[in-house]
Amino acid sequence: MIILLRVKICGITNLEDAISCADLGVDAIGFVFYKDSPRYISYEKAWQIIQKLPPFICTVGVFVNESPSFLVEIKKELSLSYVQPYFDDEKLYGVLAKFIDPRAIIRPYRITDNFQMNKINSSEYFPLLEGFSEKYGGVGAKFNWEKLTEISVPFILAGGINLENVENVLKYKPYAIDISSGVEAYPGKKDEQKIKAILRRIGRNV
Repeated sequence: MIILLRVKICGITNLEDAISCADLGVDAIGFVFYKDSPRYISYEKAWQIIQKLPPFICTVGVFVNESPSFLVEIKKELSLSYVQPYFDDEKLYGVLAKFIDPRAIIRPYRITDNFQMNKINSSEYFPLLEGFSEKYGGVGAKFNWEKLTEISVPFILAGGINLENVENVLKYKPYAIDISSGVEAYPGKKDEQKIKAILRRIGRNV
């Protein structure tokens, strides 16, 4: 059986990049609603883009320390497929899951050298794994990918993925990869040729 590696392109800030991703067969696009990120987009501008997307493109909202009640409201207003919240207070994931299906919550795990990977295997949320950084907002932080061999559930791999290392990612069999800076011309602007090259490297016919 052929397992298709799904691809999310995050940090979308304009309609041109969003439509390009859709046309290339990208599975999901992400909007960063964190004002300190160089890839920040307002809710209004994101909604203008979402309204013009073709069917079957998943949309993900990335948030940092927003209240669960606010996330519930924004997910509904923007018709987001998933929310990807970063909470300093981990208890808020449980609060959010009372109002949003846990399967629609992408739970980021910021991996350090001593992180206990087995906790991910019992997560009720869809785990996204990336390297730890003091900053939020898609900083492209990597971690020791050998730790991925301890994961027994579907996961998204993020952080520092680019054309040079994406083939190495395949051996760890993630369900999906999440790329932002690795396919950019500059922060907030995607490079269509880099996206094409990544997709071809993982076996997509584009």
